[in-house]
Amino acid sequence: MVKLMLILKLMMMMMMMTTTTTIMMMIMNMMMTGMRMMMVVVVLMVIIIMMMRLMMMILMMMMMMMMMMMMMMTMMMMMMMMMMMTTTTTTTTTTKTTTTMMIMMMMMMMMMMMMVVVAVVRMIFLQIDHKCFRRN
Repeated sequence: MVKLMLILKLMMMMMMMTTTTTIMMMIMNMMMTGMRMMMVVVVLMVIIIMMMRLMMMILMMMMMMMMMMMMMMTMMMMMMMMMMMTTTTTTTTTTKTTTTMMIMMMMMMMMMMMMVVVAVVRMIFLQIDHKCFRRN
């Protein structure tokens, strides 16, 4: 339950995050709690967000990069799942349940973030299209 609460808090922070300081705080929290896999995922997310902010103009490149990132992340998730399964077979049932819950939460986070990114990109694309049409 404690781990779940921590993950929920982290998710909230992800939603709230605006500055680099909060990101740093999150990473520190990850380090303290020892969720290295979560940390990696968060770092990837941060990179994507920063790119979204910085390169609004280079959208086609962004799309390609994001697709690559998502592919990488999904691959990482699969690897993590495999690792979890291999590690949890030897340990007790309680740890199994916690790990499975963690994986589920990760998946949920991934889906949420993907949805958000897609929506943002679509909006930006629509705006650009409108501008182009107006100019023409």
